[in-house]
Amino acid sequence: MQDANSNIKKSIVLKAVKENFQACMEFVESLLKDAGVEYETIMTILTACEEVIINIIDYAYPAERGNLKIEFEKKENTIILFFTDSGIMFNPLMKKEADISLPLEEREAGGLGILMVTKLMDEVKYEYKENRNTLRIVKKINDK
Repeated sequence: MQDANSNIKKSIVLKAVKENFQACMEFVESLLKDAGVEYETIMTILTACEEVIINIIDYAYPAERGNLKIEFEKKENTIILFFTDSGIMFNPLMKKEADISLPLEEREAGGLGILMVTKLMDEVKYEYKENRNTLRIVKKINDK
């Protein structure tokens, strides 16, 4: 385990397929643990990551499969994750926010996942540059 105050920066690139979902999650979880992040915060970040990773696997590459790059950074009391793919351009933050006040049968499909991510994380930003989607999520943490 690293010193909780040290900075960490690591990345992984895997084919964006369901078979690699667990490896993506384990990559993030092990780095969160190494960074000394509290259990409750680890679960919060992993919940957001799960949503992002599954959406990239399911929707970024409708024809031919491509890669998903996950970059993990810990700077002081902040965890920053970047999820990058070269799939179809899609800004999840532009999706109409799900109206959770409506009865279930009256709600439009979609939008709940990104709503959850934006509520769980302190910052969520999207960028499309050089034919790549990058979703950046940030969480302030309390070190152990």
